[in-house]
Amino acid sequence: MSPNPEATPMTFRPPALRALAAVLALAACVSTNDTLSAADRSEIGRLVPGAQLDGLTRTQITQLQQALHNGDGFDTAYDIQSILAR
Repeated sequence: MSPNPEATPMTFRPPALRALAAVLALAACVSTNDTLSAADRSEIGRLVPGAQLDGLTRTQITQLQQALHNGDGFDTAYDIQSILAR
């Protein structure tokens, strides 16, 4: 007599389902923010007075966010100026 499949919890997951779950989990970790937060804009304005933050590309936004949050803090203003000059 085989167990009722509706009565037992699903414990077997096909490899394709596991791969899909892994991809979705990874996608949730990737930033898709196309704008700078108010805090980021404020910090950039403090570090680079008069910085023009309108019309930025996605690449520039990502690079600015990385410079603010992942940098060592020593050359952040220079990094921001360099990114904005591109």
